[in-house]
Amino acid sequence: MLRALVWRAVLIMLLFSASATAEPQLSNWSAIKESAKGQTVYWYAWAGEPAINDYIAWVGEQVKRRYGVTLQHVKISDTADAVSKVVAEKAAGRLSGGVVDLLW
Repeated sequence: MLRALVWRAVLIMLLFSASATAEPQLSNWSAIKESAKGQTVYWYAWAGEPAINDYIAWVGEQVKRRYGVTLQHVKISDTADAVSKVVAEKAAGRLSGGVVDLLW
């Protein structure tokens, strides 16, 4: 169940970040999957726990195999660093297409 939610979150985040003007049709899962193919998701996550790193690597393999999406684990030591990036981008007026797609 959690894994399915993570995959859907990754794909939905891709769709939202891909186009600031077009609203995704969340009820059309086939269109979401098609739009996500070939894209990269940057998942900022603390890298201090090998089990978490292994899990993210596994999710990346699954998302690539199932949906054609590349999951890039951006390893951070403090989640506050990634939050600061998002806050700074928003303050600068960047409301889409930022560097952080997912944060854990």
